[in-house]
Amino acid sequence: MYVDEYLPHIGQAGPRIEQIITAESIRRFAEAVGETDLLYYDPEYAASTPYGGIIAPPTYSFTLRYPEIPHIWIAPKGRIHAGQSISYRRPLYAGETVFCGQTLANAYEKQGKQGWMVFLEHERTVYDRAGEVICINKMTTITKEYLFLARGQQQNPPPPEKAAVPAQPVLCAFAVGDVLTPVTLPPVTRLDIIKYAGAAWDYNAIHLFDADAQKLGFPSVVAHGMFSVALQGKILRVWLGECYSVAQINVRFRAPLLPGDSLTCSGKVTGVSEDGKQIQLTLQASNNHGAEVISGEATMELAVRAPSG
Repeated sequence: MYVDEYLPHIGQAGPRIEQIITAESIRRFAEAVGETDLLYYDPEYAASTPYGGIIAPPTYSFTLRYPEIPHIWIAPKGRIHAGQSISYRRPLYAGETVFCGQTLANAYEKQGKQGWMVFLEHERTVYDRAGEVICINKMTTITKEYLFLARGQQQNPPPPEKAAVPAQPVLCAFAVGDVLTPVTLPPVTRLDIIKYAGAAWDYNAIHLFDADAQKLGFPSVVAHGMFSVALQGKILRVWLGECYSVAQINVRFRAPLLPGDSLTCSGKVTGVSEDGKQIQLTLQASNNHGAEVISGEATMELAVRAPSG
């Protein structure tokens, strides 16, 4: 049915656009997700770390601009974020120029209780000036049947104290099977969701207006899926410290994060390389009602310094 229009475009790549990652955009994003680590704010402090400069938080790459693929219709609002995977070759640095593009990797549909649902899998890639891949975002979204029926009637809303210098990195002190101490975050507010929408340039109406969220069966506005992942990413630093950065993170969205909900993040070590430079973890975040919000896995690697030139 509805998926037929997407099938001829599987494998099709859109254009790439040039962007500069500014320290200001990193600061604004870090503030929106509650990051307090000076690594994202203070050039002098960041220069003293293993990274050698300000880097972007792990989920920042999701907020970069990826041009739409020609001739593919994307619902301007009402889509549901179903899953996300981010793989890094290295961190993104403040001041560097990157080139972003995306490809339609897959398309399929399923029939649900409220009609047909179209699943689109996009692969979004960030390149450096030399054309080398820095990171890859794989995103799955769901478009429900009513959005296809209402096509052409929607419009896009308008865009609206220093810490001590860290010591030299200490290699992994964890072992396979170690359970990481659960961390509970403060309740999410509507203001938190609005701030993230501005930082991520994601004005999907289900995050802003109760009526639009209720059309999809939610009781109120819901937080962005990537906001939940950003909160989980922040806890990775609490567990492992600054000397490890995200090499890959894969998550599945299990339940919505609503205003008033608080997340409890937990994890377990599933693998450690012989040299201690790479750690694999399983991740889980549940709300204060006991429902699992996200689950997934992460690979952490010892930090590398900023690229020269």
